[in-house]
Amino acid sequence: MNYEELSMAMRTLDDSQKFFLLNNHFKPPIEYIFTSQFLHKCQRQFKARYLTDYKWMVYIPLLNGAYCIHCSVMIPISKRQNLGIFVNKPFTAFHKLDEKAKHHQTKISHRDAMILSETFCNSIKKPNEKIDTRFDEERKINIERNRHIVKTIAEAILFCGRQCIALRGDQETLLASDNSIKYNPGNFLAALQIVAKHDEILHQHLSHIGISNRNAKYTSPCIQNEIIRIIGYDTIRSDLVKEIKAATFYSILADDVTSHNREELAFCIKFVDRNKDIREKFLSFLHFPRITGEVIASTMIQFLQDVNLDLKKIGGQGYDGAANMSSDNVGV
Repeated sequence: MNYEELSMAMRTLDDSQKFFLLNNHFKPPIEYIFTSQFLHKCQRQFKARYLTDYKWMVYIPLLNGAYCIHCSVMIPISKRQNLGIFVNKPFTAFHKLDEKAKHHQTKISHRDAMILSETFCNSIKKPNEKIDTRFDEERKINIERNRHIVKTIAEAILFCGRQCIALRGDQETLLASDNSIKYNPGNFLAALQIVAKHDEILHQHLSHIGISNRNAKYTSPCIQNEIIRIIGYDTIRSDLVKEIKAATFYSILADDVTSHNREELAFCIKFVDRNKDIREKFLSFLHFPRITGEVIASTMIQFLQDVNLDLKKIGGQGYDGAANMSSDNVGV
């Protein structure tokens, strides 16, 4: 029998056959001698420790290769087409087994197959237990785990922001040694590495980075910027706008600058809070295509409307002496 015939046979299994394979698959005895083959410039063979390190793995003597018993048995036919090794084909490149096995066990399809396999066996042993309940419990655990990871990552970004230190370093990776003198992952990733030493959930998450590009990592510069945007706009600025609305009047302070060939306006608000303290707070950088007084004024008005601040409560305006800002005729 070749692997194609085995793959076709696996697709026609009934429940009793699936249950038998999951619980009575081949387990090599201690004295078993695995078949060797010439791979990567030397003779190589399957090792018994693989079955201990990866509980989901089974060895097929006839094909001298390894399979994932859960994925091979439980994944539906409609979802098997592109899964390849460990599922539709035996893994035989033993010199790369650890690398590929770690890759495989991070896949969502593998995790779902593990859950389905366990619930399937439980349903046979204990018919009164529902599979849907088990899936709901696993889904809830996974949601809580992801929330914990995102929360920890957001706290690391917030820490860098509060300390006024840059997030990024020379190399956006966590694969280098902590003791490497030349390696500088940046303050953000360095902070995560420290937290991961005391947080098992974060440690497991970070240890999978680089194994599969399809897994959510939440550490890329793009995600860093997105979290900063959410913290800045949806949280900090939202609370600040509420304080400004509570004041009777407020004043506008603004100055335009050119940054990287882009015209920007630093927009600030000055107001008196409920404690009778004078507050001067930055709200946003505004971008505009031209620097005429009319364009700048309309951009500022649109921004105030977007954050729901009442234009009738503007009690003062402060700009520099440039004509497009302070001129009576063409200024803001």
